[in-house]
Amino acid sequence: MTRQFADSDGRCACMTQSTRACVLTLIAASLVLVACDKSGHILAAPAVAARVNGAAITFAQVDQAMGRQPILGVSDHPWPTTAAALDELIDQELILQKAREAQIDRDPEVMQATQSARRMALANAWLRSAVGVVPAPTDLEIDDYLHHHPELASGRRFFIWQLANLQASAGQIADIQQQVARNMSFDEILGYLDANNLPYVKNQRAAASDQLSAESLKQLSAINPGDTALFTNDGHLELVQLTSEYAAPIDEGPVRALVETTLSQERTKDAGEAKIASLRASANIEFVGDFKALAPAPPSAAVAQPEAREIDQAIGKGLQ
Repeated sequence: MTRQFADSDGRCACMTQSTRACVLTLIAASLVLVACDKSGHILAAPAVAARVNGAAITFAQVDQAMGRQPILGVSDHPWPTTAAALDELIDQELILQKAREAQIDRDPEVMQATQSARRMALANAWLRSAVGVVPAPTDLEIDDYLHHHPELASGRRFFIWQLANLQASAGQIADIQQQVARNMSFDEILGYLDANNLPYVKNQRAAASDQLSAESLKQLSAINPGDTALFTNDGHLELVQLTSEYAAPIDEGPVRALVETTLSQERTKDAGEAKIASLRASANIEFVGDFKALAPAPPSAAVAQPEAREIDQAIGKGLQ
């Protein structure tokens, strides 16, 4: 399949997969297409990056794809290159054209999803605007974070382990835990699983402590090389044998930028949550029908009773 890209003169040129990447580097240039109205005034026309079956993809769309950020500024795997962003938009436009031809945009579920996406976009835009730019973390805050997370630099360690992802009922899990408690080896427990027709997927992993989630790091740090344990991670059951573990410290310098980003994201997230909590506190929210059970108790309920008792006591003293 060939795709048409607009050059600086507005002409379309066909290019193959092998030459497309070279031409797409021109997207980064700030080209501006202009036209004149009837009175002779110059009007800026949208700069076109590509045309797909006649439909234009503008520079603005590419810029938006390159710089799109989800709620609260958390990273959403941004496009590595402008070319990749445009290529994705081309694929998206091809799919959209087929969807419109099939009138899928009139499907009730699609219309509901479109409305939901619009609501989310508006909510995200307002929340980012309301939060604004949070103060950058200080050097002291970064030092304190590194002190409480030595696994990132000075206390960094490297782990190699075998694991088997299991599918088992509650009763079967209890039986497997008994095998682990008997100090059976990893392979012996796999033999037990085979004998009892319990499915599993065996893998081998290796990662440094700064690449692990807090829960996984805690679990691996709790066992010694050669030990086998049964863990639950994100609802998944894992049989793990730690093969080896060794110290792998690194200099704090390169890590500080990562910590600064982490702290900034946490601060932005906290500020966003505080804004939402403030909105909820000042709003009149009514749960209806079956959802009434979800309504929180009035915050003043626990305080109202003692105050009522104090008033009754004061009235009683006044009557004596």
